[in-house]
Amino acid sequence: MDWQFTPYTPFLLITSFACLVLTAFVFRRRRSTGSMAATGLFAAISGWNLAYAFELSCSNLPAQMLWANVEYIFIPVVPVLWFVFTIQFTGRGRWLPRWLIALLFIEPAMVIFLAWGSEIYPYLRVGANQIDVGGSILDEWQYGTFFWIHTAYAYVMMLLGTFMLVPVILRSPFLYKAQAFFVLVGTLAPWIANAIYLSGLSPFPHLDLTPFAFSLVSIAVAFGLLRLHFLDVVPVARDMVVEGLWEGVIVIGINGLI
Repeated sequence: MDWQFTPYTPFLLITSFACLVLTAFVFRRRRSTGSMAATGLFAAISGWNLAYAFELSCSNLPAQMLWANVEYIFIPVVPVLWFVFTIQFTGRGRWLPRWLIALLFIEPAMVIFLAWGSEIYPYLRVGANQIDVGGSILDEWQYGTFFWIHTAYAYVMMLLGTFMLVPVILRSPFLYKAQAFFVLVGTLAPWIANAIYLSGLSPFPHLDLTPFAFSLVSIAVAFGLLRLHFLDVVPVARDMVVEGLWEGVIVIGINGLI
């Protein structure tokens, strides 16, 4: 492999490490509602950022394509994990039995297969050109039909997850509203960045801004974890216990928090 330095690589490595720390932090709370989906989500984000850092650090096309394929191990599972997390976090886990969750991952599995088999099945990517951007050799990908099908699927998963959180924001008291707000803002950022990248309106042509925007996810969830006890108290606790009662009650979670 031929290596190159880009000013973007350190930022990706920092974001990857931050998401890895969040993965371990959330996994420690794996008994909390939605924590396992959140663990998988942050692990996938960490892997995506790390693989993209390696792609940008290589200057020869075969190595760049290799690391782009590694990225596609993580990219397609992120929106599905986000959707599963929001369903569980908002107390709708009964909507998603395990068999249905498995069906949701069929499309990501197809994307991974087509990414690694793109030379035989050019439906996700049909080719790539190398271009010089500010002294760095970057890829200009040509996408196939299935790439746009995957993009639509990912956006649907993200939008459905967002719609799950909006009612929580609107009807919850401040503690739960703050939890959902920071998760919502942090998660919308990468997909706004992705839309800008795919539309060709990016101020940094040929550079995928999506992994960089995940730094906002790290900041938002880190704030939720450290300041708002995110995942320690979830909206479903209030909806299921408090809203259905006339009397005043005190609810104590499994970790001893009131």
